Amino acid sequence: MSQTATLILTHGKIHTLDRQSPQVEAVAIANGKILATGSHERVMSFAAEGTQVIDLQGHTVIPGLNDSHLHLIRGGLNYNLELRWEGVPSLADALRMLKDQADRTPSPQWVRVVGGWSEFQFAERRMPTLEELNEAAPDTPVFVLHLYDRALLNRAALKAVGYTKATPDPAGGEIVRDIPFNGLHWFFDHAETITERNIERVKALGGGIAVQHRMAFQGEYFVDRYGKDAVKHTPPVAKMLAADVPVGLGTDATRVASYNPWTALYWLVSGRTVGGMAMYDDNNRLPRDVALELWTAGSAWFSSEQGKKGRIEKDQLADLVVLSKDYFSVPEEEIKGIESVVTIVDGKVVYAAGHFTPLAPPAIPIVPDWSPVVKVPGHYRSAPPAAAKIGAMVQMHQCCGSCGVHGHQHDIARKSGIAVSDDRAFWGALGCSCFAF
Repeated sequence: MSQTATLILTHGKIHTLDRQSPQVEAVAIANGKILATGSHERVMSFAAEGTQVIDLQGHTVIPGLNDSHLHLIRGGLNYNLELRWEGVPSLADALRMLKDQADRTPSPQWVRVVGGWSEFQFAERRMPTLEELNEAAPDTPVFVLHLYDRALLNRAALKAVGYTKATPDPAGGEIVRDIPFNGLHWFFDHAETITERNIERVKALGGGIAVQHRMAFQGEYFVDRYGKDAVKHTPPVAKMLAADVPVGLGTDATRVASYNPWTALYWLVSGRTVGGMAMYDDNNRLPRDVALELWTAGSAWFSSEQGKKGRIEKDQLADLVVLSKDYFSVPEEEIKGIESVVTIVDGKVVYAAGHFTPLAPPAIPIVPDWSPVVKVPGHYRSAPPAAAKIGAMVQMHQCCGSCGVHGHQHDIARKSGIAVSDDRAFWGALGCSCFAF
């Protein structure tokens, strides 16, 4: 391996998951692999003319997150055609997004909301009604999939597939006939449980267990059916680890759960659903470093890449993430809002945001031009990294007053598209007066 670094990250909090050196200040990269880690002085000794040096300015860095169960092909092929409700705080916001996309979607295309959300994440704590879908999109076909238990089709969708009042109910489904072309449901149940005896059998057979965070979305339904005691160890991740069984974490995205790894890490660390229901006590909640390791080195076991990726140590693959917030110290509720501000794959910067935006490669055009991704690029967030002052340079400002919610950061509100129902953004619970300044 070359002893000259092509890329150096320094002045950061770099969590290596290397037990011999768990946190370092800098890392050198060459030929797509980790060349060296350590202090600024040591790592800079690998610099030469042409070495790119990124000053992390205190940001936290972790190994690249590795999803051990992701429907990548289906998700990738359909991503630009799907409207995402992941993390949206209220049903009112979700329906507004649906209406906006329906207005932009040309005939005969459909508006599709496919997984990654739960009714319990909404302030209203309920599903949309068929009447609400029809009102939001009277002429555009709409398909809304909720977990793997039900789907809703609006009137225009039923008309598009040829259903009439005379059409018999499909197997496992029901056509609501009180309003012509008014909807379709189908239901089926999915739960993941494993006994201690079967954990032991998996270990004896040399197997591993891939765990997904579906309970973060389905926990309320599980409690309703099986009770609070049953949910305390569903899935029993701590018992798997105690048995020394290989465990890798993933999402099973995108039809049921969100692809967002921070939703999954929040679930494991806090023991709560996306709707805020407490499921696990300390016996099945994981320390932050353990949860992260299962998302990195743990998942590497499932592709037979142990020792090749998952840690920031010499000769492992140079896949790293610079975080918007420090995963190890922020309050639990803030874990699910963490984002990447720099993503490095194979030793190359493939994404950058906030202060690091100049490092980003050219943006990929979004097609088609009516794609939901144009306005809703991914998981809901109350403010992007730049607006949240994450990795961003402080800008001079001139105004004649201070807002009670945003202080002098008036552009956060002026440029926000966030609905008023989000207490943490835009108008806020107490009301915003940014428009006046």
